[in-house]
Amino acid sequence: MDGSFRGEGDLSARDRVRTVAPPPAIADRAGPAPPRRLPSVEPQRRGIGRRTGAALLDDVGTVALPDGPSEPDWWQAIQWFRDPVGYVERGAAAHGSIFRARLGPTGKVAVIGDPAAIRQVLDARPEEVRMGDANGLFRPVVGSSSLLLLDGNEHLRHRRILLPMFRGAAFQRFLELIREIADREISALPERGELPLRRLFDQIAVAVIFEVMLGPADSRRPALIAAFRAVMALSGSPFTLTPQFRKSLGGLSPYGRLMRRLAALDRLFLIEIESRRLDPALADRCDVLSGLIAATDSHGVGLADRELRDQLMTLLMAGHETSAAGLSWAVERLRCNQHCLEPLLASVDGADKLAYLEAFIRESLRQRPVVGVMVRKLLVTAHLGPYSLPPGWIAMNSIVLAHRDPGEYPEPERFRPERFLPPVKEMPLWIPFGGGIRRCIGMALAELEMRVVLRALLSRYLIEPDDRLAAKIGRERFILVPGDHARCQISRR
Repeated sequence: MDGSFRGEGDLSARDRVRTVAPPPAIADRAGPAPPRRLPSVEPQRRGIGRRTGAALLDDVGTVALPDGPSEPDWWQAIQWFRDPVGYVERGAAAHGSIFRARLGPTGKVAVIGDPAAIRQVLDARPEEVRMGDANGLFRPVVGSSSLLLLDGNEHLRHRRILLPMFRGAAFQRFLELIREIADREISALPERGELPLRRLFDQIAVAVIFEVMLGPADSRRPALIAAFRAVMALSGSPFTLTPQFRKSLGGLSPYGRLMRRLAALDRLFLIEIESRRLDPALADRCDVLSGLIAATDSHGVGLADRELRDQLMTLLMAGHETSAAGLSWAVERLRCNQHCLEPLLASVDGADKLAYLEAFIRESLRQRPVVGVMVRKLLVTAHLGPYSLPPGWIAMNSIVLAHRDPGEYPEPERFRPERFLPPVKEMPLWIPFGGGIRRCIGMALAELEMRVVLRALLSRYLIEPDDRLAAKIGRERFILVPGDHARCQISRR
């Protein structure tokens, strides 16, 4: 397992971590916030959430911890890696919407499917939780400066530099770019046939994210894409990146082969960065890399080459896989829910300004989120429902379980895009892109890509009904994908 599951070695509940009051959003719901407490050698009695009833953390430090599966940690880890959705479903059915998962040698992991508890964790302030520690598994690939691994001031610094690249005038350029690439790829499809549409969406997503990040293709682009795909192929198994398996063995082990490919990709990245820095037309370019090279923080300091490389790798990896998987699930959901076809085609043809199309996408991401969990490492005691999790524990917030909660979504097993059509009285917990200050920076781009690509596809082709069972939820690297690669029967409209 990654370093985030090794326990509290770098944290101490007694002398290195302070417990703080609930964030304002929590305090407003629960009454006046208690005063902020300074570090103390005494056991802490406040943290994320509010105590209800008897103290959840008593004077001798005992806590009310959730129950969970009793299997050995190694066996639970295998189940989690092989079938992440089935693992949380079985755990919640047996032990409730908050249960302990023995993932790693300490077993200090709580899977949280209760929406109220997830809201508390997402509302927590940076000094109360960390995300970077919990994402340590990705460090060998994305690098230590990746937005996924940064916390605190450094995370905010990088996020503030990155955000303008995905806002404002850039979106009109993104719209035109996605439409052009989608039209080109979709026009090459046959008149009819059964196709694994995941392959189509992967081609579109890779072309889009590379052009968004690097600008129009040049002579270096094919080699760069090939090297990137080689790295992605070798990082498919989470076991390759777990610390226990990070042995090079002269470059012959899975990890060693990955590191060789990654070094080759890094050389190409650094060539791209160096040539861009020397480009006399840098200020006129519209791609994200050029914008990042020109950008500075509030102190006038720009990003170093290694920081640029890490953010480039992060955005390329996350930007193409999540979009391709989201599109694949959308057509799989349409294939299995043909009652949506007529209103969806009417929306695509412009009847409602794409309102139903957008609702369809939201419902698809609700039922089939492409990322199953959001992970946070607790720096303070978290009072979640009847439980109290000490500092050093991992809060594994389950998007899958939250999106299936009947209190948030009545009849959650039914595919009903109408639940997202206006007027929506109260927005339920919808978190396919995460939440809080760690919400995916490319969320708006991903939604735009799904709208444009689905409209381009459905304006030309019908997804024919299929009485097969819904596709099995599979895992590729760390995202959830249709096990049948979104195989659909299509025909020209």
